[in-house]
Amino acid sequence: MGDIDSAIGEQCRSQRGLVTLAQLHRVGVTRRGVQTRVERGELVPVNTKVFRHPVVDPTWEQDILGAVLAAGPGALVARRSAARLWGLSGARSSRVEVVVPRWTRRRLHTGQLIESTDLRRRDVAEVDGIPVTAVPRTLIDCAIKVGPARLAQMADDAVRRKLTTYEELLDRFVRLARRGRPGVVLTRSLLEARLGVELGANDFEKMVLDIVTRHRLPTPVCQHPVILEGEKFFLDLAWPNAKRFVECDGWDAHGSPQALTSDLRRQNLLVLAGWVPLRFSWQTVRHHSGLVARQIAAALAQPA
Repeated sequence: MGDIDSAIGEQCRSQRGLVTLAQLHRVGVTRRGVQTRVERGELVPVNTKVFRHPVVDPTWEQDILGAVLAAGPGALVARRSAARLWGLSGARSSRVEVVVPRWTRRRLHTGQLIESTDLRRRDVAEVDGIPVTAVPRTLIDCAIKVGPARLAQMADDAVRRKLTTYEELLDRFVRLARRGRPGVVLTRSLLEARLGVELGANDFEKMVLDIVTRHRLPTPVCQHPVILEGEKFFLDLAWPNAKRFVECDGWDAHGSPQALTSDLRRQNLLVLAGWVPLRFSWQTVRHHSGLVARQIAAALAQPA
């Protein structure tokens, strides 16, 4: 029993006094043993299959780590909880908010669980050993819940402390912004004010369309639908007759293994159907418009 107690203590010390059911099983504690320890007060349940060592006082940081552990692999502290964890000015929420990849079907006893289809590697960071959304993603997600003044306060503080830049925030915003997504309007207004630019409803499409117009290239179709193997895909900018299309890759291009698998399958289906992709990064589109124009022109000049 001493070895098991020692192993539990070591695990708790590395996780702010917390241990999961799976970790207890790995050190030799049976389900009945867990129940017995809870009845004796040797373990205190704090979330789904997560327990606290009784000698460790509960804290907010412990609450959010407990929610992340309960939510399982890929879970991140998110939204206002993430802003507070980063210590952003004006972030005072006591809420526990955790984001997980979509369709994970997990549950929390305490805290809000948010499912997302667009988590990427660039969205993953860590603060004091706690997995959390990176600052650009945190700010964009916070725009769902806070007003313009609070969002600006947090963003200015993050930039001042060199946790991010407005360029980085813009890069992430371009890939996340879509019609109907909560928080887009506030984030767009903030970026326009801080960067002195005018952003359209779809910023990347607008930038590429401007390049196409300036260089007198054929006008593409925006969000062109293509149905392959019963699935409908939307191409950012497409020339259907030539079977060419343009898409933008941010720093997070593929992100999680699930997203990479989906992206590769989608592109392979399009290529097999005769479509030729042109993929540009945000930085390339913004700073190398001539290169973008030349490559689009060359692709359109080739026979379909």
